[in-house]
Amino acid sequence: MHEQAGPPPARPARGPLVGLALSTLLVACGRGRAPHWDALSLDHAPAWLDPATAQERPLGDAHGSRVVVGDDGAWIETRIVAKDWTPRDVGPAASGVWQASVDTSGLGQAPGGAEPASLTADGEALRVYDGDASHPGWFYSTGGHVFLGLAPGAEPPATACLRVAATPGKLLEGGGWRLFGRRFDGDGFPVWPGEAITLDESIPPDAALRFSTVVERASDDTVGQEVRFRVMLDGAPLFEHAQEITNRGSRDWHEVTLPPGGCKSGRLRFEVEGPFAFCSIFEPGIGPKEVGTYGARPWKPRAPDIVLFLADTFRADNLRVYDGEGSFAPNLDRFAAESLCFRRAWSVSTFTLPAHASMFTGLFPRQAGTDRIDDRLRDDFETIAEALAARGYRTGAVTDGFFVSAVHGMAQGFGCFDEGRVDMDSTLARARAFLDDDDGRPVFLFVHTYQTHMPYHVSEAARAAKGGALGLEPDETIDRYQDATAASGPAVADRLRRLYLGSVVDLDRGFEELRGDLERRGILARGWVVFTSDHGEAFLEHGELFHGGRVHEEQVRVPLLVHGPGVTPGVVQPAASLVDLSPTLGTIAGLAPLERWQGSSLLTLREDRPILAFDCREGEASVALVDGAHKVIAVESEDGRSIAPDLRGAYDLARDPGEEHDLLEGARPAWVTPLVERLTPAVDDALTPLVERAHASMSAEHVEGLRALGYGGH
Repeated sequence: MHEQAGPPPARPARGPLVGLALSTLLVACGRGRAPHWDALSLDHAPAWLDPATAQERPLGDAHGSRVVVGDDGAWIETRIVAKDWTPRDVGPAASGVWQASVDTSGLGQAPGGAEPASLTADGEALRVYDGDASHPGWFYSTGGHVFLGLAPGAEPPATACLRVAATPGKLLEGGGWRLFGRRFDGDGFPVWPGEAITLDESIPPDAALRFSTVVERASDDTVGQEVRFRVMLDGAPLFEHAQEITNRGSRDWHEVTLPPGGCKSGRLRFEVEGPFAFCSIFEPGIGPKEVGTYGARPWKPRAPDIVLFLADTFRADNLRVYDGEGSFAPNLDRFAAESLCFRRAWSVSTFTLPAHASMFTGLFPRQAGTDRIDDRLRDDFETIAEALAARGYRTGAVTDGFFVSAVHGMAQGFGCFDEGRVDMDSTLARARAFLDDDDGRPVFLFVHTYQTHMPYHVSEAARAAKGGALGLEPDETIDRYQDATAASGPAVADRLRRLYLGSVVDLDRGFEELRGDLERRGILARGWVVFTSDHGEAFLEHGELFHGGRVHEEQVRVPLLVHGPGVTPGVVQPAASLVDLSPTLGTIAGLAPLERWQGSSLLTLREDRPILAFDCREGEASVALVDGAHKVIAVESEDGRSIAPDLRGAYDLARDPGEEHDLLEGARPAWVTPLVERLTPAVDDALTPLVERAHASMSAEHVEGLRALGYGGH
C-alpha cells in the first residue's frame, strides 16, 4: 500500500474547508466549552496522481481498461478491437455507423476545459460528433456504447482507444482539495484502493471525527463488490467500514469517537483496500463529540439553519396567492400563508443555468458569463455557498443535475454536492440523508428538483388524487406530444398544461414531506426555509411553448416565499428578483453585503425598484424592463451591449397582468420612452461581462440528459 504522508495540511483562506475560525464566528459560549471544528484537507495532490511516479490501475473488465495518469490528468483508457464493433442496430455496414459496447462514463471534469472523451482509431484522432454525420471520422460515446462514423462500406479499425476523464479533483488556490465525481463533488480527498493518506492533526478533548466515504464505480464489472475503508490513529485501528460498489455511487456518513483526553499531535491514516473504484473521504473534520440536535444544541447558536428549496419550472400562478385558480398545491398554499410572500417576484432569465448562476452570485447572467447553454460559472466569483461556508456553515446541495451540475460550475462552495436522477422521492431521500449527517454546524441545504419540468412526470398517486379534476387519461404522458411545437395549437397546449399541473401535485406532496421533516428536526421553528423557482413555463399565452423564449410573465414570474423565526406572515408588494437571493441569504446568516451584489436583501426591502429579466437566447434576445406596474419588452442591440431602438411590447401589469394588450399597437403611452431611457444604463451594466466566458465540457450523457429535458439541438 502506497502512503501519502507529510506535514499538517495548510488551511484554505476561504471556502468550505475553513475550520479554525468557526468557534469564534459560529457560536458564543453557552453552557459548557465553546465548540471548535477543524476541517481536514490536503495542500498537495496525492502521490499517485503525480505523472512522474503514477502507476497504471487495471479496472478488471473484459476490455482491459486501465487508469493512466499523465501531464493532462488521469484518464480511463479502453482498448477496442475490430471484433468489438457491430453495425449500428441491425442496419447494413454500408451505412458507415458502427457501435461497440463499452463503459463510457468518466469521472468528474476534464482538466483545463478539455473534451471529457476522445477516441483514436488506428492511430488517428477522431472528432466528437457535432450533429454532422455527412463527413466520416467522428465518434460519439453515451449510454454504455461508442458510436463510430466511417465512410460507407469502410471496415472498423483494427484497434481503437477510448479515453475518458478520470481526474478526481484539483487543488484550490487557497488550499485544500476539491473532489470531482460522477455523482458527488465536494471537499475532502481521494483515496484509491491500495493507497493511503496520512495527516498530522491536533485532537482536542471530547472530540469526534466525522466524514463520509464515497464510492463510485470505475468499471461495470466491479458493481456488487466491496471496498474496505480503515482509519488508524497513531498506528492503532480506529475505524473500519465495508461499502458496496454500486452503479450510481454511494455516500455513507460516519462518526468516530476520538480519545477523550485528546492529543497535541496525532497521526490519522485513511486507507482503502479492494477492487479498483473511485473512493474518497468527503467533508472530514474534527468537532465536538456532543452536538445535540438541530433544535437543541448544547450551546447557543449564532447562525440559523437555512434550507433553500427550488422547484424548477414552477409557475407563480400554481399558487392561490399568485392568482392561481386550481387547488393542485394545497400544501404550498398553506406554507405561503405562513410565510413572507413576495407577490411581485421575477426571475432574471427564462431558463435554468443563468437563473441559478444569478441566484448563487448576486450577478446578472451576462455579468457572470452564464447566459448560454454551454456556459460554466467560473470560480472567479465567490458564491453565496462559499460565503456561508466561510461563515461556518455546513453546505450541501441535492440536485437533479444537468444545468444544476458541477459541469456548469454550480457546485462551488458546497461541501457535498449530490447530483441525482430526476425523481422526487430520490431527491427527498438524499436531502434527508444530508440532514441526518449532522456535525453541529449550522446547515445550508439547497434542494433542486425538475419535478415540474418537462416531461411532466405524474405519479399514479397524483393521477388517483387529481387525474379526474385534470381530465387526464390513465396512460396519458408527454410521449403522446413529444413533437409538440408552438404550431401544434391550443388543444395540444391544453393537454400539456394538464400534465404539467399533474406534476405540480407531486411537487406539492414532495415539498410537504420535506417540510414535515424540517419541522420534526426543529429547523422549521428555528431556521429559515425559502421556496422559489428559476423560471416559469409557457402554454401558448404568447405563441410559445415551454420556456427559454420571450420574457413574458408566464416565463419570468416566479413564487418567492420566505419562512423564518420572527417573520410576520404576509404579502410583500415591492418588486423582488432572484438576483436578490444571495443578499437575502447573506442577511439571514449575518454576512456583510458584497459590493458586487446587484440585488438587495428582501428582508430590508422597503420600496419598489426596477426589475430586469433576460431570455439569454442566441439571436434576438429579449429584455424585460419592469418599473412599478409598467413593463417594456425590448431586444438586445446587435453588439449585445444595450437595447435596440425597436421595442417588442409594452404593458400595464396592474390592468393587464396577463399581457394580453400590447400598448405599442396603438398610440405609444407617454411613460414608455422615459422608462426605457431611465433603465438603459442599468441594462448596459447588466449586459457587460465581468469575466471571459468559460465553456462547460459536457459528456455525451450530459447532452442526452439536456435533450430529454427539452433542450434539443444542444
